[in-house]
Amino acid sequence: MAIPIRKFETTEQVRQIFFLQLIIRLNNKEEFCNLKADFDSIEALYPGFLNTHNFMGVSVNKLFEFISYETRLGEESIYGMNLNEYSYFPEFLYGFCNAEPSQETMEFDEFPLLFDHFEESAYNELVAMFLSLSLYLFDNQGENIYLSQHPNLYDEGSVSIRFIDESILEIEDYDENNGSNIQLYRFNNGMIERLLVTSFELLQLLEIKAVNWGFNNLAENLRDDRNVALLAFSNQLSSNLSRNDLSWVSERLRDDEDVANAAVSLWIENYEYLSDRLKLNEMLALQFIQKNPYCFDKIHDSFKSNRAFILNAIANNSKVIDYIAPIFQKDQEIVLLAAQSYPGAYAYYLSLAPQDFFKNKSNVIEIVSKYPMAIQQLNEDLKNDKEIVRAAIRKNAAAAKYSPALQIDRDFALEMIAVNGEVIYYLEQFSKDESFALECVKRNGLHLQFFQDSIRNNKHIVLQAYNQNWEAIFFAAQTLKRDKEIEELIKNQKMNKPEDEDLPF
Repeated sequence: MAIPIRKFETTEQVRQIFFLQLIIRLNNKEEFCNLKADFDSIEALYPGFLNTHNFMGVSVNKLFEFISYETRLGEESIYGMNLNEYSYFPEFLYGFCNAEPSQETMEFDEFPLLFDHFEESAYNELVAMFLSLSLYLFDNQGENIYLSQHPNLYDEGSVSIRFIDESILEIEDYDENNGSNIQLYRFNNGMIERLLVTSFELLQLLEIKAVNWGFNNLAENLRDDRNVALLAFSNQLSSNLSRNDLSWVSERLRDDEDVANAAVSLWIENYEYLSDRLKLNEMLALQFIQKNPYCFDKIHDSFKSNRAFILNAIANNSKVIDYIAPIFQKDQEIVLLAAQSYPGAYAYYLSLAPQDFFKNKSNVIEIVSKYPMAIQQLNEDLKNDKEIVRAAIRKNAAAAKYSPALQIDRDFALEMIAVNGEVIYYLEQFSKDESFALECVKRNGLHLQFFQDSIRNNKHIVLQAYNQNWEAIFFAAQTLKRDKEIEELIKNQKMNKPEDEDLPF
């Protein structure tokens, strides 16, 4: 039995187009969904309609009564086609098939009338309907005049349409892997054609209308226009970068330093489209690296093997050390230069340090004091050395994750919490331990804030924290704050607070 599988609100014009799709297919002897049309009755009721498709004086609701579908029990009008006794077909548009739809059977041919949603143009008689991430444009005679199919239906994406003015349409295919592909079209006398922007005036209109245009929408003369290129690369058209790279502009503009700067600053991949002259420009390469260290991966190979250039690049942006060849990451002068402003370079420093370096504990303490996460590079004995761990945690509590002793030594854990309360976040085995928490807040009530809700909801622990430091009461769990005694304490502390003192919440 035929069943409805979609319904959504529609308008008179869309119902007309939907009906025309039905009868055009049936009139062309297309068989689908067991549909039949009583053309003789339509002609008798509305003479000439089937030739002119003129809806003047024609009831669309009445027309649907002459479209029927076959069931095991005979033929039924689609006007009343439903399983739930819907009786308001004119208010909804249905797609249907012969069996319960499933993920395996929902193919386009089985559901020729099924649309996800539709839009009507405010300017003319175009109707846009969307089906399986594809866009169909119909004119007022129900003719499909345009199809924009999403390039990859397996990606998360969409297809959309927007009218820029009475005749210009912006059609966008988007997917999460490739971004946006926006193309412009002009609708004229029932026809739709690709639109290339040939004048700066039209380009300014697109700017005013906030159209995310790309070079693929521009005629050749505009792709050689310096002002247009600077406008494109200054607009940060992030969702349309694949259509705004330097490969689209003229060779003359690829050799323009201002255009090159704007293009590479917008999208680092534009570096590969620079002219050979600009790719070999050392000062320009250093400028790009200063803005983005990843640019080192894109520069000319002759620079990547040039030690003097690398020292200059490190001086401009220390993070370049992450991208240079391993042989230079073992160069002590380069590493120490980078470490002056990029603590991450100490990881490279430790990886190339001689074993004698680690025998002097003061050397290691100096390193982890500047770059605490370098503790990851140490051997187990050094990771468990309390002086080294203390120096790292004083700078960054997250260093606690890499000290095995700290994870099991209760007294050492309490000592490190006194150094940096946030250490609690990295001691999961202690974070729910009530006796540990109690001992901790007796030493410093404000450390209550770093424990989980189960601890902060323990009234005894909260009161002990309050006795040590009255501000700790504000870190009680929300549910505990509804306790009358806790609520009263909070109220009193707010009332007694000096005017120039901020409360910790």
